[in-house]
Amino acid sequence: MLAYHQVLTAVRFTASDEHWNPPPDPPVRDPLGPALRRVNDQRGAASPFATRWGPAIGWAVVILVATSVPSSAIPRVDITFADKVVHFSMYAVFGVLVARSLDGIRSVKAFFASLAMLVVFGLLDEVHQSLVPGRSTDVLDWFADSLGALIGLLMGKFLLPLARTRQDLPT
Repeated sequence: MLAYHQVLTAVRFTASDEHWNPPPDPPVRDPLGPALRRVNDQRGAASPFATRWGPAIGWAVVILVATSVPSSAIPRVDITFADKVVHFSMYAVFGVLVARSLDGIRSVKAFFASLAMLVVFGLLDEVHQSLVPGRSTDVLDWFADSLGALIGLLMGKFLLPLARTRQDLPT
């Protein structure tokens, strides 16, 4: 059986003798450091920038990777203007994603600034293709890129709000 003095020495009391305060836990270090904390907020959710712009930036990377493939690795298709349809489609999706990113901005200035950004991106992508073996720069491809970006931005600006209101309706 424990002696009375052994029990008293095993318990620590605060200065006011109210209750025992355990020692604080040592701080836990984040192994990824401040880089992860910049991407994630305190709750672990993605930051607003990553949530808004992540899909558009990801699609830009997809476009750059796809246009970096040499022409010898691309299957030959005998459909007239098939490459223009691909260019138009890729940039239409890009335009929708940029419009999704700019959802809170409803100004005409923001619309034309984003269109200009997409057109310049398409131009730089065409210049980039001239550096890839077997690929070349084509003004009609750039026109298809620009037209796809315009249609994608318009679809995103007018159809995304409509889709959002449709989600609020009961099923």
